[in-house]
Formats: sequence, structure tokens, C-alpha cells
Amino acid sequence: MTIAPSIPLPGLSRVAVLGAGGASGLAAVAQLLDKGARPDQIVGYEARSTAGGVWNYDGDAGECQAIWSEDGTLLLKTEKEIYDAGRNGPTAVYDELRTNLPAECMTFRNAPHPDGTPIFPTHRGIASYLQNYAKDRDHIVVTNGHFNVPFIPSVPGLNTWRGKLLHSRWWRDAKSVRGRNIVVIGSHASGTDIARDIALDDEASQGSLRKIYQSAREKQKARPNEDQEEQTLYPNTKWKDHVEIVPVIEKVEGDKIYLKGGRILEDVDTLLFATGYLYSKSTPEERALSAGPANRPINLDVTDTFYAPDPTLSFIGLRDLNIGHPQEFENQDDWLRAIGEVSANVDLPTADFIGR
Repeated sequence: MTIAPSIPLPGLSRVAVLGAGGASGLAAVAQLLDKGARPDQIVGYEARSTAGGVWNYDGDAGECQAIWSEDGTLLLKTEKEIYDAGRNGPTAVYDELRTNLPAECMTFRNAPHPDGTPIFPTHRGIASYLQNYAKDRDHIVVTNGHFNVPFIPSVPGLNTWRGKLLHSRWWRDAKSVRGRNIVVIGSHASGTDIARDIALDDEASQGSLRKIYQSAREKQKARPNEDQEEQTLYPNTKWKDHVEIVPVIEKVEGDKIYLKGGRILEDVDTLLFATGYLYSKSTPEERALSAGPANRPINLDVTDTFYAPDPTLSFIGLRDLNIGHPQEFENQDDWLRAIGEVSANVDLPTADFIGR
């Protein structure tokens, strides 16, 4: 058995929590207070006026504007963000969003959801839960989340696209694309939600005459049809007949979309990328959190919590695990609780164990 070497971490005396209104920030503050930190030892910084973080709903997301830099990099911003760099952009919450985990997995310790909460709560239910939870400087805890900077995959010729281009961060409801022929790029949670929303609206509106494509890397395993041959991304769902699953986009030329396999789409006027987010490095030191393979943060200890070169800087919520996020945040905050309990140093794994 190999024992990881350790580095000392000074005991807690003052803590700044950056992004205190989200689930990870609330967990950090609660854990520190629970283990004896005084309120005057903790300062929380939050960009928005209410708790809730990414679960705060912006009814008007603004217009998604594509900005191409000279090196070909694509940035997506609202007009207000362009002219006011300090303004908050829209959150990633859309009208019909529900959790994709049961309510029991979306709770803090000893803080259950109210009676009557559905198995999969709405975004309003989660925001209310976090806001109610929020009621009841030697060290910096960064909990600013990573659902702020949209990720757009590199697509040759995308800068020549003549139609509407947006990211799921700006998605709110299907009425905004009525009458449009759309390609939803991405087939995970948000991509599937958005394709379903458009299909249900298409079915209800009876005659919008739009076409709905969903571009997926590969067809997900699903229940086969009666012939036991062809498989569909959406088995046994009525609205699936309104969505055509197509391969990935290989290139774009003006108003033509070239798909893997040779097919060309020429009837599309809207591209919607449901392709996730990049890690945001809006930290006190821009170079502190570098990105490794697949945009995975490096320079962190083996718990993905502490910045190895200076462990008085810690990050909560960078892990992207398919478990209850509040519970994972609290697991990371157990390290912070340990710091708050002792005045002596706490041993952490060294940088030799970084990048495993």
C-alpha cells in the first residue's frame, strides 16, 4: 500500500466563500458554522441578489449573440453582457426544467425537502429549497460553479452559418422557435429535454410545419421496435415521431449542414447547441485553475478540493459526478470542517499525486 506524502494546511481563522448563494457555497458556509467557525470569520460573496445559484430563473434570457474573434473563437453573450462586463448573464434554467435525480438525492444532510415535493422537483422547487436553506479571508473557498460559460464544439464553417445560432443557456420555451426548422445538437439531459419540449409544442400547435432534428453522436441503447432491428433514441414515447435523429455535424457552409455519412440538410434555419459548459476560471488568480485533458481541472489535490501549490485556496463543486450534488458538496466540505475543528495543521496529499 502506498501512503501519499502530505503537505501542511494552516488552521482556519478567516474564510471568504466566493459564490455563496449556490448549493456548494451554502454547504461550505453551513459546514463551517456547524463545526464552530464564528460568523465574523466567514464572508460570503454572491453575484445575485438571492440564494439559489444556477437554479435562479431568468424569464427573459435576452438574445443570444454570436461573437467571432480573429482566431476563430466563438463567444456567446447577450447584448447587455457585451456592453456591461459586470452584468450577470442568464442562468441555464428553462421553463420545463426538472431535476434528473430524485429529490432525496438533491438534499443537504438533515434538511429534507418539504412534504409534497414531487420525486423530480421543478427548478422553482429547488430554488425555493436553497433559499430556505440559506435563511435557517486566510482561506478562500471558491464555489462559483461551472454552468456559466457555454461550450460550443468546433465545427468547420460554423462562422459561415446564416441562420439563428444559440446555446441551451438561452433556452426558455418552445414558443420562441415556432415555425422554425431546428437542429438540436446534443442528446444528454438538456438536449433531450429541449427536443421533447419542441416536439410536444409541435404536436399541440397542430400545423407549425416545422422540422425537428436532433444531432447525436450515436444512437443510445433503447428498447427495439417490433422488428427487433432498428433502435430509437426515444422508445415508447408519443412525441418521438416529431423528432428525427441525425448523425453529428461534420461541417457547415452558409445555410447547408453536412452530416456524417454524407447527408446534407438544407431546410434548417436554427442551430441550438445543448452541448454543456466549460469550467469558468473567474477566480482570484486566472492562472490558478488550469484545464487538462477533456477540460478537466488540474493542479488540485486528490480530493479535487484544494489548490495544490497553495492549499489555502479550495474549490467546492468542480467534480461532475452523477450523484446528489448537495451531498457531494458536503463530502468535500468535510475537509473544511476538519480545518475548522483544529488549530494545528491538516495533512493533505501533495502535488506528486496530482493528475492521476
